[in-house]
Amino acid sequence: MRISRWSLCAVATSTLFLTTLSTSGRTAAGPPLFVGMGDSIGEAVQSADANEYTQPTSYLNFIAMQMGADFPQPLIKTNPAGFIESVKGRTRIDPTVQGLNLAVSGATVHSLLYDYATATDVSQISDETELVLFPRTGSQMQVAESLMPERVACWIGDNDVLGAVIDFNHLDASQLTPIADFTADFTSLVQRLNAMGTRVVFGTIPNVTDIAFAADGQDMIHYLGSDYGLPVDSRTTMAAI
Repeated sequence: MRISRWSLCAVATSTLFLTTLSTSGRTAAGPPLFVGMGDSIGEAVQSADANEYTQPTSYLNFIAMQMGADFPQPLIKTNPAGFIESVKGRTRIDPTVQGLNLAVSGATVHSLLYDYATATDVSQISDETELVLFPRTGSQMQVAESLMPERVACWIGDNDVLGAVIDFNHLDASQLTPIADFTADFTSLVQRLNAMGTRVVFGTIPNVTDIAFAADGQDMIHYLGSDYGLPVDSRTTMAAI
């Protein structure tokens, strides 16, 4: 298995990456050329929802388009009150479609491996994992193993650190997935993908303090007229402000 790493910028600009992934000797009747795995970045969450309007704009779909790969998506019908990770008012447009974009909003490395979809009927869909993976059952990892694709793009791990910023009751490392647990799960992920003989590209975890939810002193001055004594090189959250 060849493992590469990318930044968000590289995903958008790397011709070499797309050219490498697009080389395939498999026929349309064989295993899929390309499968995507991950979290909300892969599912294409925008404005707190993922649906038929946002899903085609996922970076995974853009990669598939550049490759010329068949990449059916589990398109979701929503409503004005629709909210990611809730199935209230959010349903699959065509529940018979077996998507190749397996990314589930909110996923951590552990849940990518072990959060199982169990619904065998649309009436049983009760969470985001089942909404995305239906009509298949199992975890993202198990579905990928059943498909045995030639190429996989997997961007996972953001939610293992994101709580340190958005769970503003603590604003410290206590919200992180313990390093030992993360290491064990990520090692298992790599080993299982390696056992499939699949070529894989992993995305790196960005600095979560750079997201718009976190504000530095200059942000506060710009929007509020004062930094209110926030120390230099420190950040606070929109909720705290």
